[in-house]
Amino acid sequence: AMAMKVEQDEWDCAANAGVMQVNARPYSASLEPLIALIRGEAYLFVHCYKIHDFEAIIRLQDEFGIKIRAFHHAMEAWKVPSFFSERNITIATFADLWGFKMEAYDGSTKAPLILAQNGVNLALKSDHPVVFARWLYLEASKAYHYGLDAETALRSMTVIPAQTMGLMNRIGTIEVGKDADIVGWTQHPLVMGSTPFFVTIEGVVQLNNVPTATPTTTLPPLQNATFCTPGLLNTNSFALKNVPTVWDMTSENALSNVNIVVENGMVTCVGIPTVCDVPETVTTVYDLTGTTSVIMPGSISTSGYIGLWDVESEGTSQDGDQYTEYLQNVNAVDGIRMGGRHVSAAWAGGVTVQITEPQGKSLIGGVSVAYYTTGTTISDALISETVALHIHIGNSAKGDGGYSSSISGQISDLRAAISSSIQAQAPTDPVLMACNGSIPLVVHVDLADDMDAFLRLREKLCPTSKLVIMGGSESAYFSKRLATVDGLYVVLAPLRKPPGSDFENLRGQGPNTPYLLNQAGIQNVALAIDDPGNVRNLRWDAAIARGFGLGNYNAIASITKNVASAFGLLGTGLGQILPNTPANKAVVSTQSTGGNEEIDRETKNRLSILTYLSQ
Repeated sequence: AMAMKVEQDEWDCAANAGVMQVNARPYSASLEPLIALIRGEAYLFVHCYKIHDFEAIIRLQDEFGIKIRAFHHAMEAWKVPSFFSERNITIATFADLWGFKMEAYDGSTKAPLILAQNGVNLALKSDHPVVFARWLYLEASKAYHYGLDAETALRSMTVIPAQTMGLMNRIGTIEVGKDADIVGWTQHPLVMGSTPFFVTIEGVVQLNNVPTATPTTTLPPLQNATFCTPGLLNTNSFALKNVPTVWDMTSENALSNVNIVVENGMVTCVGIPTVCDVPETVTTVYDLTGTTSVIMPGSISTSGYIGLWDVESEGTSQDGDQYTEYLQNVNAVDGIRMGGRHVSAAWAGGVTVQITEPQGKSLIGGVSVAYYTTGTTISDALISETVALHIHIGNSAKGDGGYSSSISGQISDLRAAISSSIQAQAPTDPVLMACNGSIPLVVHVDLADDMDAFLRLREKLCPTSKLVIMGGSESAYFSKRLATVDGLYVVLAPLRKPPGSDFENLRGQGPNTPYLLNQAGIQNVALAIDDPGNVRNLRWDAAIARGFGLGNYNAIASITKNVASAFGLLGTGLGQILPNTPANKAVVSTQSTGGNEEIDRETKNRLSILTYLSQ
């Protein structure tokens, strides 16, 4: 490319001097993009993750005099921000995407903050369909909640991308003479659950919905959401005093200004100070007076293979898929590995309990396990090794991803397997246990037609089963029928499922599905996240569901009480804060409590502290 550029320059110089050129101007279609790059007529955007890759490309930049405009994805850029600030290179990255391959293993929720603090041009991006383009603004919202200031968060998806692409003359700001690309939001766009009600693109109105409430610009001061560095707490007895708000999930109303006392890992009382006084024997006391702290049960995750794999693209980090049709005797408890980062990241997001099914998409997928997200091995963390039987129906269970090549074949094989278990009457057979209601029957299914096919099978063979629909992207569309199933739970996994291909989600409703199900009379709605790296974001999805119509209580219940109830774990200290049960809760604070939030994540009380520190 450099040699051809010289030939082109010589040809152009001669032509400009009036010298007749016998041959055509040198040209190569394959080299022309590189020549344009050398001339500064094209921009270079580089997709890479690792520090040594940044270094290699920067050396090429210096050698050939080209200009790198941006590194994309760039999961390790936060480690060496001066590389980019000194060269005016934009980093186009994510708020918290990480862990799906080794190049992304060191992604950090603090990356946007660190980059911005070091003068790097920060652009937050989608990676459609991995990070669905429709939810780009959530990247900025999450970055804000992890410490990035509001203006920089907004600029990361407006001004900086426009500057980086050389399009500031048209887009990036609202100014006279620029394209009329304008969005009106129901709330401040960095508030979880905010949604556009008015959109124009180049002046053409694309969306014009009257908001159901007066739009607000208030932004909560959640500018540094992080778990504090754990301090060492060698006790299972402590008290939380004067807590402003407690959602104990025993009623639809929060408690105000209460104490919680934990002795020997058990909650002994919850109530106002005159009813729940702190005993003299409890010497470790956290006084939350003057804060805006909120206490709720620890979140419960029930999807994503947490503990069975740590890096999606690395088989050695996984328990492994099993491609046989019937795995009812496979127990996920036997494959759990507690040492992976995804387990730790779940805990760091307030997820104190994980329910994991065996890996794979077999028709009968095996028995799930429930465990705390702390511990050296599963024996330290085990809650129940026989939680529920899992069944997969639909496209995900076809072909390479499962076993049966057709959905009708799945239903036929399932009918035969259940009939055989009923006839054999083996008391420890998980299929029989799920069929007669001894353990929940979890059916992973998305399409309304496939739900209907299973419901007809269930009515004939297992009418008393405790049914949980997992996935449920078309459950709102099918809500009239689902509402007739007694005791049904719907676990939306995930809440924000993007429209798929091959008719997988044509009738899905998205983040307003929980609200629509509640309106249809289905109150037992829970949320789950199927990407292990995003399980720590379970609380964000609850907030988004709240923004789309779900009330405060139901939003919190969707990641606590309803999950525990669906899987038969309610009353054990999971999903609620109850006296005489193990302490299992998260503390959410909007102000620092002077260092009192430093709790060791390995203590047996499973108390995780999340603080939103105001700047």
